Amino acid sequence: MAEPMIKGAAIRELFAWYEETRGKGRVREAVRRVPEDLRPLLDPDEPRVTLLPASWYPCRLVHSMLESLKEGMSDAEFDALLREGTRAVILRGIAAYRFVLEKIVTPEIYALMVPRFWRQLHSTGVRRMKIVGPNEARSVTAKWPGHHPLLCTLTIETMCALFERMGKRDLQWERVKCVSSDGGDECVTRLTWK
Repeated sequence: MAEPMIKGAAIRELFAWYEETRGKGRVREAVRRVPEDLRPLLDPDEPRVTLLPASWYPCRLVHSMLESLKEGMSDAEFDALLREGTRAVILRGIAAYRFVLEKIVTPEIYALMVPRFWRQLHSTGVRRMKIVGPNEARSVTAKWPGHHPLLCTLTIETMCALFERMGKRDLQWERVKCVSSDGGDECVTRLTWK
């Protein structure tokens, strides 16, 4: 089986935001810690420049960098960092589409598009979403050998950031199942909002 890959577009802007808000030093250190066979993919002095949005990268590279950025932080602190980062990245990344996302896209439309969005950014796994009630959705990611608990949380926080741009408030998410903790074959997230 081929190594799981992720598109640079899925992670480049997060690392750019991190570098801008926390300094180049931490990002450079994260690049220096990636597995040796992956180091030629990145320039340690300009990591975000070498992460190309349209290129595919081994998921191991992203896992390693996220682990390095989390070092010294509690789960809650890192979750808060991802929450802040995804909001900034989504806001910056959708500037041209802001009207569409804020005025036209609904949770139901987004749920229909989730599988396609996933395939554009990940070489493995299947993701689907269902609106299960008023102000509640269920997101399922299965058959994802590129899974990592930090990347899973990043996926959840990105979904929440998009729902906020749709005007949904008081978002709460609950990890119902996760490959990392349950040993199963899927991650399930319950999302509620007002």
